[in-house]
Amino acid sequence: MKKILSVFACVLLFLIVTVPITAAVSAIFGYRLTLLMPWVFAIAILVLTAATVMLSIIVKDDVDDRIVSIVFALLTPCALINTAFYVRSCGTLWLVASLLICVGCGYLTFRRGKPLAMRAGSLVLTASLLLPMIFVCFLMLVAGRTQANTVVKTVDSPNGAYYAQVIDNDQGAMGGNTIVNVYPNKGIDTPAFKIQKKHHKVYVGEHDDYKTMDIHWKDNSCLVINSTEYSVK
Repeated sequence: MKKILSVFACVLLFLIVTVPITAAVSAIFGYRLTLLMPWVFAIAILVLTAATVMLSIIVKDDVDDRIVSIVFALLTPCALINTAFYVRSCGTLWLVASLLICVGCGYLTFRRGKPLAMRAGSLVLTASLLLPMIFVCFLMLVAGRTQANTVVKTVDSPNGAYYAQVIDNDQGAMGGNTIVNVYPNKGIDTPAFKIQKKHHKVYVGEHDDYKTMDIHWKDNSCLVINSTEYSVK
């Protein structure tokens, strides 16, 4: 049973850090990670957290492996950082799931984390991150409720190297904008996530501009919007 608990803990930490680390590495190389089905990750982590907590309650003895004990100590701050990625992608419902994950990981760190100094440091770090993280999550949720982005048109460049998206940025009572972003048409695209080059914002106009916008490609590196040319390189 202790071996199963150890495996669960290691897999749990792996799942928790996968999204933040992938996003950070992608950003270093000028790419952006987008979760297409973030709820899949959130549910998988939540279920595994619950299973690991239950197994930890059943297994009374401490885990002998020092590395696994360190894994337990790292779970809580990593879970808290991971929450920011899911609140941005999933919204209120999955924020609740992420907070439950943090609570479960907090129990595992307190119950199983070793050495004592690392466990204490992990919990102190979590406490210091908690209020800023709550504030950031609140801002993300408020921003998500007050505005919505809808892709109303996509135009591919002649050679397919780029595509332009016309976006209706609806900000409710505050109006909004029409935004045109250009994306390089390369990266990794899977059913669960995609990693693509960061977009280049070429146009920001009035809210209803997209309704009468004339947009087309002059050539493979020049986008024309309402007779104005925009270089995408």
